[in-house]
Amino acid sequence: MSVSGVKPLRSPAPQLEGRPSYERDFGIGTHEVYADPVVVQREFQRVHDRVDDVKQDLKATRDALDEKISGLETRLTAKIDAQKVYMDDKFEQQEEKFQRRMSQLATNLDTALDVHSEKVAARFEEMDKKIDDLKQMIQQLLAQGGAPPTPLPSASSQVPLPANPPDVVVHAAPAPVAGPSNPPRHHSPSLSSLGTELNGSHHSNRGQLRGLLYSIKRKVSKGLGILSKDDDLDQ
Repeated sequence: MSVSGVKPLRSPAPQLEGRPSYERDFGIGTHEVYADPVVVQREFQRVHDRVDDVKQDLKATRDALDEKISGLETRLTAKIDAQKVYMDDKFEQQEEKFQRRMSQLATNLDTALDVHSEKVAARFEEMDKKIDDLKQMIQQLLAQGGAPPTPLPSASSQVPLPANPPDVVVHAAPAPVAGPSNPPRHHSPSLSSLGTELNGSHHSNRGQLRGLLYSIKRKVSKGLGILSKDDDLDQ
């Protein structure tokens, strides 16, 4: 419908020759088109070609994916092999270092044990020597009947007891005589002075014997102390 003097907004689309219409292809009467066997064969061929194209595209995509996957597997395998070689080398280095350290520790321990054994042997030897000395000293004391092995003081330092003590005569003191001075008096040795000297000599011998016994006791205590120290070291 058109109005005079008014230009239409849009002209109808021209019909192209050979273009199928909606009613003929998709509407009523479509079955009439496929009633022709030539058309049906042509459609089947078109669909078959399309399927072949899709198959080729899928095959190309699959081949590309396979190639990418193969490349990834190759690179991953190379990385794994390189990491394995690195770890093996690192482990071998650590093992060699550990073996060297253990060997050095064993050598140091053997050296320390040897030194300690020598020290312990020397201490035992010294202790045995001291014990032998003590045994000899005790045997000497037993052989001498308990007398000390050290020499007694010389006869010149002791006052011998006379077989027959002299008679001591006590005179009465004379009366004092007036004069310039009294003459000096001469006294003979008395029994009291001789007893005092003999008593001092006896105490001197007892002191020497007591000192000897104290020295033996101290050496024995020292030897027992060495034994206890060696026992602690052995433990």
